[in-house]
Amino acid sequence: MITSDDGYDWRKAEQFELTPRRVVFDNGTAWEPERMERPFVLTDEVGKPRVLYVACKKSDHSCNIVLPLSLR
Repeated sequence: MITSDDGYDWRKAEQFELTPRRVVFDNGTAWEPERMERPFVLTDEVGKPRVLYVACKKSDHSCNIVLPLSLR
């Protein structure tokens, strides 16, 4: 999530944040984990991205969240 033109001077990439650190569930409740990490993209049979898996942690609770992707 960082970029460099010369390999020496680094800066945050243009799209540094993939998704906000806030998950809204189907029932409308929201959860804001302290950490979201280890992104993994699941693709369909032709290679089109369908969902983003992320590991989440808040205090002593951890889980994996599956976020559907909508491609424009």
